[in-house]
Order: sequence, then structure tokens, then C-alpha cells
Amino acid sequence: MENKLTENCILEQENNLYSAIKDSNITMLEKLLHDDLLFILPSGETIAKEKDNDTYRDGALKVDELLPEVEKLNIIDDASDHKFERKV
Repeated sequence: MENKLTENCILEQENNLYSAIKDSNITMLEKLLHDDLLFILPSGETIAKEKDNDTYRDGALKVDELLPEVEKLNIIDDASDHKFERKV
């Protein structure tokens, strides 16, 4: 059986990510985030996956509400490109 990338599959994983962020679920964040993640802070500083996860692990960041809105989702072969706005 072939695993086909679908919009529903992508959005389901996005929702899993939002839940992991809100719950500070490090185990799930480790699974969902790519090892080469680079995240740009509002200050312009770039941090890697481990440092991003440390903010949740240490309790330095607590997200009470996350209201994502997917603006555009493109599926090309077995990859996706999507643009979304995160209101934290």
C-alpha cells in the first residue's frame, strides 16, 4: 500500500504539531520537527531544534492559545509547501 501525501494528512500533522506546542509535549515535538529545523525569533535570532525544544522543556515558553490559519497548501509529488499565519 502506497503512502500518498494528501492535504488531509498534512493538516492532521499540523494539528498534531499545534497540540504538541500547546501541551509542551517534547516527545511529540521531537517526532514532528525536522532535525535541521531553524526557527527565527522576533528578535531576528536563529535557533535550532534543540534550543527551540528547550524553551518548552524549561517552561520558558507557554502557549495557551494557538490560532493557525493555513493560507495556501501546495502538494508537488511527495513534498508539500504551505504558507500559514500563526496567531499566538
